[in-house]
Amino acid sequence: MYVDIKYGLILPIIVALSCLLHRILIYNKKQLLQQQIKNVFIKLQHDVIFNAIIAYTLTIGSFLFTHKYFTINKTFKDLKLDNKHTIDIILFTLRWYICQIIPLFWGIAVIANKRYFSEKSIQGGITNELDMDIRYLQNTLEQVILSCIINLIATSNIQNINHLSWIAMNSIFFLTGRILFWYLYTHYPLEPGKRACGFGLTFYPSILT
Repeated sequence: MYVDIKYGLILPIIVALSCLLHRILIYNKKQLLQQQIKNVFIKLQHDVIFNAIIAYTLTIGSFLFTHKYFTINKTFKDLKLDNKHTIDIILFTLRWYICQIIPLFWGIAVIANKRYFSEKSIQGGITNELDMDIRYLQNTLEQVILSCIINLIATSNIQNINHLSWIAMNSIFFLTGRILFWYLYTHYPLEPGKRACGFGLTFYPSILT
């Protein structure tokens, strides 16, 4: 009888200790998993910052290079512009908007093509692949609106005609950045750091204009 009571007391203790150990192991596993997720998140943040710095450095470098070595008279010899010809200056800017229109047109064409050849998408549905293209198009539209508005405001208040060369450089950067952004976004959707450089090449020139 004494032996039965002793084992009867030990068994609940063993069960309780086992449950406690199990909870400790689960807690440690969760903590480890959360730390791993946090480390991945921090790495992604570092990648984004690194590529954004590259884009910003390229933008500043190109701005300084263009400002020093390129002028309207040397680069665009066929143009006869001066500070009094505001309409001509704005028209010059509008011609360079082709660089902003191309990636926008490309996004629309890609979505239309994928909808046509997809049984689900042609009926109005959205697949995962199409969702990425829609996000690209939306982001591009936002960037185009921002770039066009800022460029028009800048050119309508321009003081030095030679600063128009930066409008051309801005448009070239925009097109290059959008191509880079689209390629990296569609091929590496889970790595935002890779497409940060392309995003920066379209965003920073607009802000610095």
